[in-house]
Amino acid sequence: VLILSSAADKRLLFGRSDGIDLNCGKVFKEQLPAFNGKGGGSPNWATAGFASLEDMTRFAAYLEGIAGKN
Repeated sequence: VLILSSAADKRLLFGRSDGIDLNCGKVFKEQLPAFNGKGGGSPNWATAGFASLEDMTRFAAYLEGIAGKN
């Protein structure tokens, strides 16, 4: 699992390799509205932009939590 972010751009990329039971695009579609983000992707990777750095940081922490379960 990979989480990359740009504080200056308030953008985040989330990716995973084959064999990890996690659909990145589905997670983004279902969870981004709760973090004031917009974006999407595929089962293997997804990208998003945020209105604030705080929202992006909270979403990154959420992703770390679910990634740790896989």
